Amino acid sequence: MIGGVLGVLAVFAAVAVVSLGSTTKQSGHGCVSVSLAYSTGGATIYRCGAGARALCAGVGRAGGITGSPAQTVAAACRKAGVAVG
Repeated sequence: MIGGVLGVLAVFAAVAVVSLGSTTKQSGHGCVSVSLAYSTGGATIYRCGAGARALCAGVGRAGGITGSPAQTVAAACRKAGVAVG
């Protein structure tokens, strides 16, 4: 029983260390960070420089990001100071 309790405590400790050690990237200074949720899952996109410019240029265009996710990406692009469309 004590071994089981110690095992559970060890798992909680590991989760706490990973959670506290993880940092979320934010949009800014030419880098775009956005998380998109879909019915079948989701995606986290992080692009800087030319990659960010290409991502933001494709917002609302065929072959790029369209619909509701486009609004989320456009907001992240503007926050990063990258031109949209």
